[in-house]
Amino acid sequence: MKYVKQIHRGDLISNYLLTEFYDHIGYNEEVPYDIEIIHIGNGRADNEPIAISHLKEMIDELEQRGSTHVSVDYNCDHDEYELSGYSFEQLNAQELEAIENKKLTELEKIEKIRILERQIQEIKNGKS
Repeated sequence: MKYVKQIHRGDLISNYLLTEFYDHIGYNEEVPYDIEIIHIGNGRADNEPIAISHLKEMIDELEQRGSTHVSVDYNCDHDEYELSGYSFEQLNAQELEAIENKKLTELEKIEKIRILERQIQEIKNGKS
């Protein structure tokens, strides 16, 4: 089995999505409901848009922190995107040994439990 470390390099949150979007399309807060958005096409997203430039800035920030990969979640309760940056590395010999030792310990526990359960069953059967 091959083990790889997924290292969390940081989180970023982009809020004010609607503010950015409304600024982009010229929404005037003093005249509410003066813009109706007509959706054209079959976009698959069911959430608010984010400016590509803003998203690029966030990804650049995560890259500067050492991230090579990113996960993106949308939080509809707060109207924001949450980006988490990660990098992946091979385990060194010491880390690999620690994992293998932990696995061995777990296998030993499972075997001991199996033996104890068998002994309990034997005692129960002997009293029947």
